[in-house]
Amino acid sequence: MDVHGIVAQAFDGARTHKNCMGLNNGALHRERSRQFVEQLRLGLIGQYSNLKNVRGFSKHIGGETLEFGMSELLYDVVVLEYDFTNSGRSDKELVYVTRALWLVESELAANKREALYDFNKLVIGNSENLLFVGPVLKSSIEHSDYLRVLGEAAKNCSGRLFLALIPRPSEWETATRDMVTAWEWAGEKDKWVPLSRGSI
Repeated sequence: MDVHGIVAQAFDGARTHKNCMGLNNGALHRERSRQFVEQLRLGLIGQYSNLKNVRGFSKHIGGETLEFGMSELLYDVVVLEYDFTNSGRSDKELVYVTRALWLVESELAANKREALYDFNKLVIGNSENLLFVGPVLKSSIEHSDYLRVLGEAAKNCSGRLFLALIPRPSEWETATRDMVTAWEWAGEKDKWVPLSRGSI
């Protein structure tokens, strides 16, 4: 699965989405973030078209999660596999989650404390794949320190862990797809390993 490509495509889709046209700065940035999360959800679900019972939810989709007994999501995006069982006497079909395929959190502020607050949700999650999306930072020193801080928490994650950095919504006017970067956590080496485009 090309994690970098999925994130870059979500970035492109959100950047040019029709809902982002004609809004003032605050509303524009919120809508861009919302569209990015939604495009990322669609990109991840698309990777599982060969599986029958796969659903993807984002924090912006409300009613669809009620079928699973969830009125809100802890994560920005959840992609899960599910199955059904019979309730017994009332003969109703009940749905249950068999496994989480992806848990995604994003925090596009450059604040490392805020990033860790959201990253901590991935540590407590149980999923085959985990993705954190953060901001592209201005200097290599800030960038290295950001990776170091998230790496400390990454040591405690289970499942395959990925990190992607994208430009902040306020920078999207001049940003390009080439600015999107991605890494996978190599737990045995305790470091982030860059993903080449088209890898994984």
